[in-house]
Amino acid sequence: MQHSPEVIEEAIAATAIPAAVDPRRLFPFIAFQLLTTGTFTSSIWVLWLLHRGYSLGQIGIAEACYHIAKVALEVPTGAFADTIGRKWSLVVSTIAVVIAASLTWWSPVFPLIMLALFIDGASGSFRYGADQAYLFDALKDEGRSHRFVRILANMLAASYFVAALVGWTGAWLSEWSYAWPFSLNIAAAVIAGGIATLLPEPRRAAGHRTLRGVLRTMRTGIQTVRQRPTLLRLVIFAAAFFTANTLGGLYLQSVLKGHGFANGAIGLTLGIALIASAGATWLGGRLPASWRGWMPFALLAAAVAVGLVFQGMASVPLVLVGLGVRELSIGIFEPLFSAWINEEAPSATRATVLSLSEFGFSVTMVWSFPLTGFVAERAGWGVAYGAVAAVLALIVGIILLTLRRGEPLSSPPAPLVRSHRPEAST
Repeated sequence: MQHSPEVIEEAIAATAIPAAVDPRRLFPFIAFQLLTTGTFTSSIWVLWLLHRGYSLGQIGIAEACYHIAKVALEVPTGAFADTIGRKWSLVVSTIAVVIAASLTWWSPVFPLIMLALFIDGASGSFRYGADQAYLFDALKDEGRSHRFVRILANMLAASYFVAALVGWTGAWLSEWSYAWPFSLNIAAAVIAGGIATLLPEPRRAAGHRTLRGVLRTMRTGIQTVRQRPTLLRLVIFAAAFFTANTLGGLYLQSVLKGHGFANGAIGLTLGIALIASAGATWLGGRLPASWRGWMPFALLAAAVAVGLVFQGMASVPLVLVGLGVRELSIGIFEPLFSAWINEEAPSATRATVLSLSEFGFSVTMVWSFPLTGFVAERAGWGVAYGAVAAVLALIVGIILLTLRRGEPLSSPPAPLVRSHRPEAST
């Protein structure tokens, strides 16, 4: 007998046992976010592998392993978070960070580097989706879900500021020894894991916390995205948008090194850009609801494409302008996207739906990251970044063409409904 996704969602949600609202539940979560958003190796991990003698092509293969892990694990880990518990998904993510950082620093052979990036990808899978789902439902329990976009923007802005600081610190310390940033990554992950264990979360019925329950949640989340065109478009748009930005950010370390930047200067440059992105994120959380629409998203994607083209030019000032344009665009986009997709996703499978968004991103990164490195080594950064910009523009154009006739390009989605009573998380 077939049941509709709504019936299944209600059955899943019913397995959660209501718990009293704890007004302090956000503070340990914010502390966890500040400790895990940035890493001390974010500005130098590519340089570390180049220092070890690996080529850009090999680094691309290693990064592909990161995204292979996310492709394989993104949806199951989202269902794990919805079924077993969001906080336990966050705890597992910190354990994986410790293992991945240790292997990246110590491993004497390239296959272990590939394994390290695979485990790092697993860490991201356990974290992404679970974190935003925890925040959204925590606010809903407190009757503050209408403030999600602003609170998320504030938290992301603070996180990016901290990430800029720790990224620059790690790059600066790496000029003395690469051991420093890797050791600090491990220490931060251990502390964050301890904090995550303290996060209050509604208990789940034992009968639901099974492998069958996880699989049922996966199926429901996939059906939800397939049956809701707006969610499907958001997943595809995010995959293209975040892939283009990630390619622009990760390979920029090598671009700046080629222009004669020292490690500390690279870390400082990326840190300043991240602070600018933090300011844009703060702004994104305060823009009117009409910005959560396809035309504003398309304009932000166009700005990213222009930034990528600039990053591929031979002039350092133009490279820096391109970096700034791209970071400002993604800063504005992230809280708008997060608000829209959380509004569209049902509570019972929220982490699973968010993980499907990350799944699409990782599927794209598996092949695009090594391909971009391959093209850059043979044709230069101008061609490589130009190609990424062109593909982004093509995908966004196709999404706009698939909109139903008469469907507005910039109408606001349904507003968040303020909850007047606690609703149990699942």
